[in-house]
Amino acid sequence: MPRNWLKSMNFQLHFLLHYGLQPRSTFCMSTPIKNRILLAENQLADEVKCAVLTVQSYPANVTPFKAIAALPQTTNQENDDYNATCVKAVIEAGGILVSVAFDGLSTEPTFVANKLLHFLNGNSRFVGVVDPNHVGKAIRSQLVLGGHFVTVGRRCFDVGLLKLAGISQDLYRVKDFASDAAVLELCSSKSIQKILRNREIEHEDEGSVMVTLLGMLFLRIFIVISSSSDVPKKQTMALLWSCLLFTSINMAMVTKRNVVASIVPMVCLIAKRRVQKPRLLTSEPAGQYFGCARQ
Repeated sequence: MPRNWLKSMNFQLHFLLHYGLQPRSTFCMSTPIKNRILLAENQLADEVKCAVLTVQSYPANVTPFKAIAALPQTTNQENDDYNATCVKAVIEAGGILVSVAFDGLSTEPTFVANKLLHFLNGNSRFVGVVDPNHVGKAIRSQLVLGGHFVTVGRRCFDVGLLKLAGISQDLYRVKDFASDAAVLELCSSKSIQKILRNREIEHEDEGSVMVTLLGMLFLRIFIVISSSSDVPKKQTMALLWSCLLFTSINMAMVTKRNVVASIVPMVCLIAKRRVQKPRLLTSEPAGQYFGCARQ
């Protein structure tokens, strides 16, 4: 990475601190990934990795977001130099960095895993986080697509119950894998009520019905609680940990790894006094900010 990038980021960070934010502010750094960025005439990058800072405490009429860097790259390219430079810029500007979140399950998995382990071993003050929305979509795929049969004891998550209940097949025969709304609709209270009230399901195996309902319920809890701003901290941590325990059932190891890389750091961060707005710890709000900034 060019050396002048660090100087440029330091300037932007000091500019941000000057306008309303105090030194020693608590930051989360997120890296939204966007496709098809113009590099030169008739030349496009596969994607661009943008570093967006999110501050936990900020005065009225001051945005909590600030884009400080962007790097054109190939798809899912890992770049430790870029990550390290962004982290160094935040720390040298006087901010307290608590987390680094990445947008996507395949984005910087080694960096996230290493920073999580360093944090848990007491060797780092900030932790890497996998975005909960992407983990939620991975859990959904695990439950309904049949790539790995999800069981609890001798019972299973029965996708056939969704069909019997009249739930739209677009929700379990997935066409748009990037849609957050489809996941939320699948595990909505409306979908759960359809299963509970359907008379045909009364004759099905009770254990499988219970596993199916619990799978939908915990998926809903995980997605909603990760972005909630109204639930007290203790309840948030308890609910997230309950989701972790449920997803430790017979799911694929890759999915379990992503769940751990999302829930464990979130629980640790929410327990911090400096963290007052847990919903700002994920890459989702930073991604929305970057999307608006590009318009």
